[in-house]
Amino acid sequence: MFKKIIFLFALTVFISAGCSKYSKVLKSDDLAYKYTKAIEYYNEEEYIKCIPIFEELITLYRGTEKSEMVYYYYAMAHYGVKDYYLSSYYLKNFVKTYPSSNYAENCAFLSAYCSYLSSPNYELDQADTKTAVSEMQLFLDRYPSSTKRDSCNNIIDELREKLAEKSYQNAKLYQQTENYK
Repeated sequence: MFKKIIFLFALTVFISAGCSKYSKVLKSDDLAYKYTKAIEYYNEEEYIKCIPIFEELITLYRGTEKSEMVYYYYAMAHYGVKDYYLSSYYLKNFVKTYPSSNYAENCAFLSAYCSYLSSPNYELDQADTKTAVSEMQLFLDRYPSSTKRDSCNNIIDELREKLAEKSYQNAKLYQQTENYK
């Protein structure tokens, strides 16, 4: 019994110590400290922790030299969490906001790739698949000499095969029901 109490006490102290460090970062007024800790969380792949910090820093660093990097890390953290809808949105917005950035081409590709990852299997609605095809094609139009050109073409082919399978299954179902007009 005594060992259980000591274990629970130690566990409580350990958990509260871990939470308090993160709480201190969130409550801090030092922007440089927040930025450093957010980058540290990002590098440690603790994306859930760095997203709220970057979200706050985006508004505070707007119009400064660091705003590009803050927004980039914010978008990439959403990609790291595998929230493909939001990461696609933020990556696309990064490309619109910072078109001459060194990261613009990579972000444009990742935005289209997130649309590809959001594409459902052929039995479901294919609106996301059509969006992914158009975004991949837009990437190829914007960056024709990209090193990712072959992978984009392979992805487009795969998505078109999915759309063809959907059309085939629809036609097959129509034939099976024999509901001709």
